[in-house]
Amino acid sequence: MHQLRAVLAAFVAYALPLPAASIADQLAAAKWTHYAKAPGYSEGPTWLNGEVFFCSGALLKVNAAGKVFPWLDVNPAGTFLRRDGQILIVDNRHKAVLALATNGTVSVLADSFEGKPLRGLNDVTVDARGNIYWTDPEGSSLAKPVGDIYRLSVAGKVTRVAGGFAFPNGLDVDPASKSLYLIESQSKKILRLPLPANDDAPLGAPELFYDLGGSGGDGCVFDAEGNFWVADFHRPDTKKGRITVLSPAGKVLGQLDVPAQVVSNITFGGTNHDEIFCTTGTPDGVFHAKVGVKGFTGHPGAELKPLRTLATLPHEGAPNVVIVLLDDVGFGTCSTFGGPVPTPALDRVAKEGLRFNQFHTTALCSPTRAAMLTGRNHHAVHMGGIAEGGSAFPGYDCIIPREAASVAEVLKHSGYSTAAFGKWHLTPLREQSLTGPFDRWPMGLGFERFYGILSAEASQY
Repeated sequence: MHQLRAVLAAFVAYALPLPAASIADQLAAAKWTHYAKAPGYSEGPTWLNGEVFFCSGALLKVNAAGKVFPWLDVNPAGTFLRRDGQILIVDNRHKAVLALATNGTVSVLADSFEGKPLRGLNDVTVDARGNIYWTDPEGSSLAKPVGDIYRLSVAGKVTRVAGGFAFPNGLDVDPASKSLYLIESQSKKILRLPLPANDDAPLGAPELFYDLGGSGGDGCVFDAEGNFWVADFHRPDTKKGRITVLSPAGKVLGQLDVPAQVVSNITFGGTNHDEIFCTTGTPDGVFHAKVGVKGFTGHPGAELKPLRTLATLPHEGAPNVVIVLLDDVGFGTCSTFGGPVPTPALDRVAKEGLRFNQFHTTALCSPTRAAMLTGRNHHAVHMGGIAEGGSAFPGYDCIIPREAASVAEVLKHSGYSTAAFGKWHLTPLREQSLTGPFDRWPMGLGFERFYGILSAEASQY
């Protein structure tokens, strides 16, 4: 009997689930890496598809290899990733709220309030209905609490929804979209303001959520469980920045020192969305740690009518881009890749750049062209066969959808001039007449100039 009881006890102990690791335990096990260096003090990180965008004199991008590139020539203070892939930017060069679309288009969503230009923009977030909120700390302090929070409604109206703050800084909306949380840096407090039931009303009266002390806070973000992660700017006792995690009840769940004098902001990212990326000062840049806590993926946002689009220029040192596609030539034909046909010009180009060895060829001209120009599988862009042979079958109608942006469109929105030469072979036969339509001709798919032939079997005459 005693043996049976021991076995049953062991069985019960084995069957019971192990307690989940606390946030404090997860943070204690986290290891920091200096993910990317920056030219100066850094702010406003956003993680998107393996790349990190952040603010440091311009909008910079860190690729998956950790290399930093200038991406957009603006003066941003904060960014926010909408669930649809658009990045919202509060920009102090244009004094505007901007939207960076996935195709590279930069749109102005708001640039004035009551007929006057916006003042200073600091941080930005979105609620579940798609309204955009940002902080304006311009000229505010403890002695002069004149900082404001503004809202751009889905209807396109800009409203001052709260005011009287001593340097309103980071802000975010909880996953339930019930309250907006605000870090008031000069008072070193975190305030919570109820969201109104409709988009015409102001925010509710602020209440104290937590008193950070130290040097106050800066940016913030929520995890999937509704816990509040704060960039605790600088702790005088440790001479470092710190991440402080607070429960919805305002209880400290864990803290993690950052290996920098100050930490300005924080975002979640990574394949499982359980890694954090923090922007810092001294040293400047982005620090990264895997914490094993899933972040909130953010509210989806709503389509807003832009006031205008911004003309953008390629960053200094941006390379020229030349793509040469040869029909009916196998991957191993050129001497550049070890093939039997001498191609000295291509060899010289290859020695000055990179050779990619995983290009997907479809063994047909139109599908290969479509895959190359859009970066997508040829069936996904409806080009399962040659352009003259379109049918009603899915993936074979040979009509490239508008949502499949071409590399030319992306480059054009980044300030490049674009041109195509030679054989095109991507326009359905029925659309090749002088009456169009022209939206699948080269100049309808992102090229500004075209000199060549539309169809497959044609000559220079």
